[in-house]
Amino acid sequence: MAPPNLPSSSPYMVSSPERRTSLRFRSNLKVTCQPAPKEEIGAFARSVGENDYGLCSQGKDISTHGIGLVCSQRLDPGTILNCRFLNPTTRFMCSRPVQVMRITPQEDDKWLAGCRFAQELEYSELLGLL
Repeated sequence: MAPPNLPSSSPYMVSSPERRTSLRFRSNLKVTCQPAPKEEIGAFARSVGENDYGLCSQGKDISTHGIGLVCSQRLDPGTILNCRFLNPTTRFMCSRPVQVMRITPQEDDKWLAGCRFAQELEYSELLGLL
């Protein structure tokens, strides 16, 4: 609902509060992912098939807490992936397991997976990936 002093047809809309706790940065990372081995998953999540490799090809945005991944196939929320992130300009690389939190269809039969890191990125790692 718009504030009382703005007409309902106003271009200014009140949106829900931002839930992210860290600033996100646009990214053009090269990303390769593979399913986490079942012994690494734990009881709270599921793995994708054992032969599913190269599921994601690009990072869309990144923070110390999570990353948006453009994927070639739909992943279920809760899926755990071992991902390797490469900044093609600086050649900085790091690896982290991620958990898919949400999935959104994109153009060209792609999917945007909102993921959180199992272990936060260090600030120096984030800078290397930007």
